[in-house]
Amino acid sequence: MQLVVQALGFASGILIVRTLNKTEYSYFLIANAIQSTIDLMSDFGITIALNSIGGQVWKDTDKFSQLISTAFFIRRYLIIISTIVISPLLFFLLSNNGASLNTSIFLILTILLELQFYSTNKILGVVPRLYSEINQIQRLDLITSFTRLIGILVAYLLGMNAVTAACCSTLASGVHSFFLSRWVVNIITPNSPVSSDYKLKIWSLIKTQFLTTTFYSFQGQITIWLISIFGKNTTIAEVGALSRLGVILTIINPVINSIIVPSYARCHSIKLLQKRYWQLVLIFLIVSGCLLLLFTNLSQQFIWILGSQYAHLNNEIVLIMTSSLITSLTTMIWSLNYAKAWVNESWLIIPSTIMTQMLLLLVLDISTVRGIILFSLFSAIPPLVVNLYMSNKGIKMLSKA
Repeated sequence: MQLVVQALGFASGILIVRTLNKTEYSYFLIANAIQSTIDLMSDFGITIALNSIGGQVWKDTDKFSQLISTAFFIRRYLIIISTIVISPLLFFLLSNNGASLNTSIFLILTILLELQFYSTNKILGVVPRLYSEINQIQRLDLITSFTRLIGILVAYLLGMNAVTAACCSTLASGVHSFFLSRWVVNIITPNSPVSSDYKLKIWSLIKTQFLTTTFYSFQGQITIWLISIFGKNTTIAEVGALSRLGVILTIINPVINSIIVPSYARCHSIKLLQKRYWQLVLIFLIVSGCLLLLFTNLSQQFIWILGSQYAHLNNEIVLIMTSSLITSLTTMIWSLNYAKAWVNESWLIIPSTIMTQMLLLLVLDISTVRGIILFSLFSAIPPLVVNLYMSNKGIKMLSKA
């Protein structure tokens, strides 16, 4: 089922790449980059708190319902603040890359609407994961992916541009939100009161994650930001198109986030925890290594998937795959740390990454596709090292306890 979901998502992304010209695709990528930034700044550790606290109280319907209501209450304010701060920046980047006033306004409105659906999906999505409702999670993912693909096919037939492509994603997120909201009422109590105790705990965790989340809000899309300012919109499109192929290496991540991480959060046996941790890392490396080898040997065939306007990027495909592998591994280990709230040392990621990137800016030409991919690849190493350190420290602390 997960393979089908990933295949539908991959098909949707490739269809957008092949249909939009480089200029329109660059607008689409810029809007998505800013949307990701606002989404992260609207979270600030709320999802960490939901997984950590929810892993302890999920069997108590009243307490779990209050936790969900409290998370919605806090995130609502964070969305308002982050939208006010970041939206003008999106308008500037779009205008700077040649987008018309109408295109800029409609893209901003579309991604802001989808952010509301993201909020519902992220918070309520904790419920089926903690209850290990795997079938329900897969059904929702399948409906969402299928809706997005159908929307993109319709847009393709009618004439797709950056705005209509963004609307298809928003429609899919809205459908996901609708079905998820209808399902969770059978498990939690809607409109439960906000808990002052949970509010304090969540705000306390938000404070510890403020610097890290702010950093990641911008760091996660730094390649798009840099090219938007110093490069050309065609370079944005080329890096974005190559990144669509990198999505294949993330095929195992949804399984880990939906199935493994909630189970990992509930596990309190130190021996079993250590065993599962290294099993997951090893499985990930084997699967990703096989995919990377496949891309290396069939690079020309994979480049053909993107279309003729990207045919000259054959040499960069292995680099983007390697970068995606490192990022995906870091994301998986972060998810495991995240589930156990082993994130107190995450601040180390900020200085180590910034120092690495300052050195890279001195030696790489970030206005080129190859330069920006190398920048992204080497920038991914410090977060991986820090996450491995946090995992090791967290397991040692549990052993002592």
